[in-house]
Amino acid sequence: MTCTMNKVKLLTILVAGLLLVNLGLLVFLFTRIPPPGIHNGPGFPPDDGPKFTIIQKLHFNKDQVIQYEKLIVEHQARIKQLEDNILAGKNQLYATLVSDSTSKDSVMTRLTLLKQQIEAAHYSHFQEIKKICHPDQLADYKNLTRERAAYFLPKGRRRP
Repeated sequence: MTCTMNKVKLLTILVAGLLLVNLGLLVFLFTRIPPPGIHNGPGFPPDDGPKFTIIQKLHFNKDQVIQYEKLIVEHQARIKQLEDNILAGKNQLYATLVSDSTSKDSVMTRLTLLKQQIEAAHYSHFQEIKKICHPDQLADYKNLTRERAAYFLPKGRRRP
């Protein structure tokens, strides 16, 4: 009888322990902060990137969000192309330190033009955003454009 009693106590302790572990796991899953980029469920904080800030500040509806996401894809492709060209230009610039095959000045001029093209691409992107705004959103768009420069800073340098 003591053997049966010990088994019952052991099983009771094991069941209670498993119950506590499961409850702890549930508390952890429902109270933790999700990793960046996970923002689709209720209660999750919105992403702090420019995309979500712009959607929020302009109060875009679903159709506008779809249009805006297409603009983002095009914009990011253009910026990536320009940044790749800048990287190649920088490599060419620093290669002039060991060989005088190309003029440092011509490479620097090319880099300057590429930087101008990036700024022009950002400006054009905001013009495209304006085109998808409804008339009642234009006041919000005007406020947004006052803050526009901060959206294109590298992530570590963006203002909160």
